[in-house]
Amino acid sequence: MTTIGPTSHTKFRRLKRRIDSQHPLLTLLHLTSGNSQEPLPESTESLHQALQCPYLRLPRGTRMGCVGSSQTKGGGTVKKIRKPKPWKNAQPITKTQLMQMRDEFWDTAPHYGGQKEIWDALRAASEADLTLAQAIVDSAGVIIQSADLTICYDERGAKYELPNYVLSEPINLIRDS
Repeated sequence: MTTIGPTSHTKFRRLKRRIDSQHPLLTLLHLTSGNSQEPLPESTESLHQALQCPYLRLPRGTRMGCVGSSQTKGGGTVKKIRKPKPWKNAQPITKTQLMQMRDEFWDTAPHYGGQKEIWDALRAASEADLTLAQAIVDSAGVIIQSADLTICYDERGAKYELPNYVLSEPINLIRDS
């Protein structure tokens, strides 16, 4: 194990890169705990010991996940996707305009962060029926915070926000004729 000390900034950056690539939340929690002189734990199971925090105790074999999700390992409950609530656009738009807005969003979304594979999975899920969408997000490892898919996370903790217009049609949609 390596310790983080105030004397070696370069050593700290190298260690931080190594830990961030393996456990991104581990470094954040360790550095904010005030125990920066203590060795970093080698596993998430020993995280609660390093931080001396009883609220972070994990049963053996449990993976860390998003606080807002109900996804668990080993046949537990998974947050189910539901249809988004009806919404109204500021101005009535046509189906063609809606499709153009969606295309613009999906073309630019990967540039705001996250993994392209997750963005592709979210796009496929947003365009599929609920059963297929659930299978897509489950197989991609997406952690659902909002059941309507407006807020999701990947396994590394990157946040993915989807606007309503990519998930459903507004109630004031003008049908093209």
